Amino acid sequence: SLSLSLSLSLSVPSWGDWKRTRRRRRRQIQQRHLPVHHPNTNTTITTTKMTTTTTCFLRLGLLLFYFQLGSKNVQAFQISTVPSSHTPQNRQRPWQKQQKNQYSPSFINNDGPTIRSVILWGNRDERRRPSQEGTRTNNNANNDDTTEVLNRKMERLLARANIVTRQHPQNNSNQQQHHSRNHKNNNHPNDNKWQVAHQLGRILTRMEQEGSSAGGAVLSQPNAQSYRLVLRGWASTESREGVIRADQLLERMLLLEQQDDDQNQNNHMKVTLDDFAMVLLAWAKCRDYSKHDPTPAQKAQHWWSRMQDRLALLEQNTVNNHDMSLLADKEMEQKMVKTMRRSYNACLDAWAQRSGPHKKGQMAAQKALDLFETMQQNNNPDLSSSLSTQNQRNHPILQQVTPDAFSYSSVVTALTRLQTRADTAHAERLVDEMTSPSSLSSPHHNHTTTTTFIQPNVFLYTTLINGVAHSYQSLEGARKAEAILNRMSMPITGSGRNHLHPVQPNSHTYQGVLTAWGRSGCGIKGAKRCEEILNHMHDLYKEGNRALKPMINCYNAVLDAWSRSGGGVSAAQHAEAILSDMAKVGDVKPNARSIHSVLTAWAWSGAPNAAEKAEKMLQYFDELKQSDAEAYRDLQPELCSFNSVIHAYANSRRDDAARKAEAVLYRLIGSLGHGGGGTGISGDNAPTRDRRRMRSPPSPDAMSFGGVIHAWAKSKERGSEERAEQILEQMEKQYAAGNTRAKLDVIVYTTVISAWASKGNPVRAQRIFDRMKILATANDDPTLVPNTITYNALLSAWSKSNHENASKQALQLLDEIQESKIVKATCRTWNYVLLCLAKNSTETSALEAERLMNKMVKLYAGGNKHMRPDSFTFSSSISAWEQSKSKHAGEGILRIVDTMEQLYDPNVAASRLHVICFNSAIRYFVDIAKDPYAAEALLERMEKSYLNGQLEGQPDDLTYGAVLKVLANAGKPESAARALNVLDRMQNMYKSGNKAAKPNTICFNTVLTALARCSDRGSGLQSMNLLNKMKDMYIAGNVDMKPDVISYTSVIVSLFRSKENDAADIAMKLLSEMEEKAEVTWDPRIVPGSITFTTVLNFVSKGKTNSAAVQADKLLQHMEELHEKKSDIYT
Repeated sequence: SLSLSLSLSLSVPSWGDWKRTRRRRRRQIQQRHLPVHHPNTNTTITTTKMTTTTTCFLRLGLLLFYFQLGSKNVQAFQISTVPSSHTPQNRQRPWQKQQKNQYSPSFINNDGPTIRSVILWGNRDERRRPSQEGTRTNNNANNDDTTEVLNRKMERLLARANIVTRQHPQNNSNQQQHHSRNHKNNNHPNDNKWQVAHQLGRILTRMEQEGSSAGGAVLSQPNAQSYRLVLRGWASTESREGVIRADQLLERMLLLEQQDDDQNQNNHMKVTLDDFAMVLLAWAKCRDYSKHDPTPAQKAQHWWSRMQDRLALLEQNTVNNHDMSLLADKEMEQKMVKTMRRSYNACLDAWAQRSGPHKKGQMAAQKALDLFETMQQNNNPDLSSSLSTQNQRNHPILQQVTPDAFSYSSVVTALTRLQTRADTAHAERLVDEMTSPSSLSSPHHNHTTTTTFIQPNVFLYTTLINGVAHSYQSLEGARKAEAILNRMSMPITGSGRNHLHPVQPNSHTYQGVLTAWGRSGCGIKGAKRCEEILNHMHDLYKEGNRALKPMINCYNAVLDAWSRSGGGVSAAQHAEAILSDMAKVGDVKPNARSIHSVLTAWAWSGAPNAAEKAEKMLQYFDELKQSDAEAYRDLQPELCSFNSVIHAYANSRRDDAARKAEAVLYRLIGSLGHGGGGTGISGDNAPTRDRRRMRSPPSPDAMSFGGVIHAWAKSKERGSEERAEQILEQMEKQYAAGNTRAKLDVIVYTTVISAWASKGNPVRAQRIFDRMKILATANDDPTLVPNTITYNALLSAWSKSNHENASKQALQLLDEIQESKIVKATCRTWNYVLLCLAKNSTETSALEAERLMNKMVKLYAGGNKHMRPDSFTFSSSISAWEQSKSKHAGEGILRIVDTMEQLYDPNVAASRLHVICFNSAIRYFVDIAKDPYAAEALLERMEKSYLNGQLEGQPDDLTYGAVLKVLANAGKPESAARALNVLDRMQNMYKSGNKAAKPNTICFNTVLTALARCSDRGSGLQSMNLLNKMKDMYIAGNVDMKPDVISYTSVIVSLFRSKENDAADIAMKLLSEMEEKAEVTWDPRIVPGSITFTTVLNFVSKGKTNSAAVQADKLLQHMEELHEKKSDIYT
């Protein structure tokens, strides 16, 4: 008795000590789980907020406990001497945040409170003492009892976080599961589950800590259920960190199971198929990985393979132990089949969600197909040879894991996301296979053959329709999507009870059909069909079909169809009318995509005021917010809407288009200062729900700045090129300030270079080019490396200028291109260099141009198809020789023409002989060399090439006119005859179908001039015949053959020089005819001038007769009278 009293006085504080301690530390005791240090003893009492009555009962309970069990078991409670490291100043509180590795079972921390104190720190209903019913003589019994209490505590934590603790839900709602994955996910979608998982990890860590420190003889050593509850907690977070911890925990459970098997400790740690399925599903649903990252799907497939191995091992152990109860238990077998199918579908869906048209997406789709084929082979033992082991091939559980509706939905999703017609057709065949009767042999029914169906769901058909809409994008796809919609309502009946019920479509299904028609490319017809389907949805909804309530996405599909229809102004007006009806009715509120579709319809309508209408739709966002601030609180224009308005102004023909586009850009930049979309709540003061709903205003990107720069580059305003460079500097400042969307690239710099090139300022263009190269080198940015288009723009600037160093700079840039491994020179690149050399006007430049042309020919012959010389190449080379004024220019020009004809290929458009090249060569021999024979020889080559089928080299009126000109100016005796010959060939060429060689007044006048300069007898009559021919052709309707004053004067001169009989009388008649026509038609082109009168007067005076003198005198008096009258026609 004395020993007991002394022990109590030393171990348990007195009543007064409790009161004084509570008064002194009231604020600390109000918190839960607070360790209290007794002032008089070196003991620490872990307690909770207790009342006086509770303290009295505790003392009485302690006294009775001492009498029954002795002082040895007092250690079961946290009334003990604590080491110095656990003093109130150094001790780690359990509610304080631990390090990440302290929560993992793989990292044990020996500091901190024990698990027995965790029991006392819980809620009142959780503070349970070990059951004292019966006599417990070993620690294992106490261990099971205390572990069970902790397990119940963990189950209650999971239940509060809405985490199922017994079994995962079945996949009975495939549509909801798939649609939930399509939503944008946060890093930790459920913070409550995340906190619960951490709490469970701390509890399990302390359980393992005490189990390892006491050698297993403690009350709280964890069992399989403890690990399983923590595993379920981490798996439920659906985050990267949580899934990784669940993966590590399952690996630890398998290691502990192996250790227990080696020590023959059965019934302690057993890992079930549900544990594997739990981790597999967690990987399949993990939300923190990008859609292109295959890690979750690879992990899910890894655990699926281990599940198969575990299943084979389970069967082997059952057979070795001669325990056939598991194989005979049909309920257990069906449960295992359900678990395996659920895991298989989750792995299949993980690959399906990562499929796409990109390379990684194609690999993911192939993985999904491989898994699906394996599942199909499981049902047929003869075809299951592709499985990994013999045990897996023959296992009855795996043979029952056959595809269901969820399996088909996943593989159809994988195929349709590839967005190709072939893969979509494959998905259609799978749906046909699913809904068609198939003969399936079951190994559990004596291999009897039964006809069975798989009931599809609405998500399967919706996925297939969306795949058809995005892969076909044609009328065929639209009709196919509508046929699938009609097929859903048709039941399929099989033998016995095997039949398929009709599938009720929902709004998502109709949305896919609307999208198919909108992207069918049928224009107005497709848009009208979309509207008809939407009206049909309205009618079905009014009749009572609540699943077909038109959603905002359905309206958006119709608006998008009208914007894609290409109907111009009428389509834009119709789309705007639909949008107005949506806002007025109020049943479905328009969103940003709705307004953007109408805005795009106006932007591409082609109307003169298209840009203004598009900007008006941009202001419609503010109008809707002002009309109903609560309903449209989150409505704000997207970046694509601003970009559409900017590009609409950039493509318009308004004089102030560039200024309007710039105003829209600055409005976009100004919206960044009004965060939250006008909600009035921003920053940390906003509620969590409001911060989640609010979207930050869009910031301008490269397309925004690029559109404004393009508008200024094509503007005709003075200083537009300077303004384009200023916008580029604004873009550089935005990117330096942290706007990564305004990423500088080679396109915007090239646009500014083109702006300076159009104004003929190569120096400023070269400055922008050098700045871009410096940025590309300093930042190691491949998007700023100049490309072929950039070099061509800069070369164009040098070629359009008259700078003295233009040819030198062009050759230097060409050398840079040839040394570069990224930039590939094209024919246009070399043509700009040739043009710069042509403007240099030296023989050296002409030789260099010809050398470059020959090098291009060699590069093309070597296999570089982009270096084939074209007509611009040859004309520039000819122009270089023409401007050189060298005595060897004619030879060089003829060499170029020979090369051009040798390179001719009728199957290549770039090699066709062009009339410009021949005309350039002929122009040199006409204007500079004055060689009629060379000019006529080139004309004959052109006529020959045309008659051989080379239509691009056909001679035109300019060609014949130039040859006739050089012949007329030659002054040789045979020039007139050759000119007449060329004119006859010209007329024959026109009659044969060459409409470009149509004779005109200029050509006839040139021949008349040649005849006038010829003194051969008979030339006058020939001139009269040509003039009469011109009159006849003009009277017949050829307005281009009207004789003018040059025609008449040339004939008079020809008559005078040829000394024809009665030539004077004929000349007087021609002069009178000219005066009569001038008075009647008032055509100044036929009014005789002083030259005509003087020619006739000179001709008459040569008669040397009295009558000739009288006639000459009358003609002179007539000229004086006309001069005195000062008639308007003769002024």
